[in-house]
Amino acid sequence: MVFGAAEALVGCELTDEGTRVAGLGRAELAAVTAEAQSFWPSELGTASVVPVRIQERRQVVVLAAPVPRGAPLRPDQLRMALRDIGQAQHGYYSSIEQALGLVSRRPLPMDTVLSPASVEQPRLVKRGQRVRIDAGNRAIAISATGLALRDGRLGEIVPVRNPRSERVIDAVVSDHGTVRVAIPGASGQ
Repeated sequence: MVFGAAEALVGCELTDEGTRVAGLGRAELAAVTAEAQSFWPSELGTASVVPVRIQERRQVVVLAAPVPRGAPLRPDQLRMALRDIGQAQHGYYSSIEQALGLVSRRPLPMDTVLSPASVEQPRLVKRGQRVRIDAGNRAIAISATGLALRDGRLGEIVPVRNPRSERVIDAVVSDHGTVRVAIPGASGQ
C-alpha cells in the first residue's frame, strides 16, 4: 500500500533537523526526517525524508490593476498584500511610497508582486528635447537653454548641445526638462 506525503505524516514526530538545498534562489527547500510508528512490524523504527517548502510571508506591493508598458505608477494601481517573498525572485517593494512614480518596463498584470526588475525611474529628459541648463553655486546662478542628445533619468549624465555655440557638454539630469552642470573651480555647490 502506498501513502501520499500527507498520509505518511499522520502520527509522525518531525525532527528539527533539516537540510537546506543550496542554489535554489530565495525559495527555501528542506528535507525533514519523519519517524513514525508503523502499523506493520517489519517497518517499525523506519524514517522517511519528506521534502517541504518553507514560506516567509510579508506585506508587499502588488498591482491592484493592470499597468501598460511605460505608464507611471499611481496610488490607485497599487495595494499591499501578504505574499510568500521566497517566490519573489526579482525582489519586491515593502511600501507603496517606494513605487509611486516609477514606470513599468513591460505590461504588468493585475495582482502581480511589483519587483524592481519590472519598473524603472521615469525619463525626465528626452532626446531632442529643449532643456534648461542650470549652473552655479551659492554665490551665483546661471541658466541657459540646450538640446538633450540622449534620454535621461534623475542623476544620469546626458550630453547637451548649446544651440548658439554648438558646443556639447555633459550635464546631470536634475528634474523634468532640467539638467545641471558644475562650474569648474567653484566651491560650496
